[in-house]
Amino acid sequence: MVYYELIARDPQLSCYLFSEDDPRGRRVVRPQYKPFVCPRCGKVDELRALAQAGVPQMTFRSGRSVVSTCDDFKLCDQRLIDGLGAAGISGLVFLPLDAPQGYFVVLPTARASVDEPTAGMVTHGERCVLCARWRETTVGPLCESIEKPPDERAIFSPAVWSESILGVRPMFLCAAPVAKAVSSQKFSGLELARAF
Repeated sequence: MVYYELIARDPQLSCYLFSEDDPRGRRVVRPQYKPFVCPRCGKVDELRALAQAGVPQMTFRSGRSVVSTCDDFKLCDQRLIDGLGAAGISGLVFLPLDAPQGYFVVLPTARASVDEPTAGMVTHGERCVLCARWRETTVGPLCESIEKPPDERAIFSPAVWSESILGVRPMFLCAAPVAKAVSSQKFSGLELARAF
């Protein structure tokens, strides 16, 4: 079976979920997310922060159905949500963004197990002794390390995500039937790349 990664074509260059500019123009963690910052490495526990502190208030401009934030999270509009629902595609949850544009933060509900010894992750820098996150990872997780879900109509994500120096990079994967259904709807800003 062929699998695809769903990617937002271009990031919104001024759009960050977990940080903002302070009065001096320096990038700082949003106040609502400060309790979720690791005191050792400074990374935000993104999923816990969204679950407990909610989504931020933010503004940005886009006419696309899918956009990526500069901290690698995906946002979508109502058209994408309606289109996925009409096609019977599951595996995602949508958190309404506190923004006038009507966008939603997209998160996976289906997390596929990963066999970490065979995941092929290449690490850079130290692993934090408090939160156990790497400074940065590249490559992977490799196909053979991911336990694929039985539902071919679900978008899923591996339980292990790549790390950038800013934080995690959520991945969204799907089997060919979902890729075909999504492609036929021509959502602006969404790209399908063959993952494995």
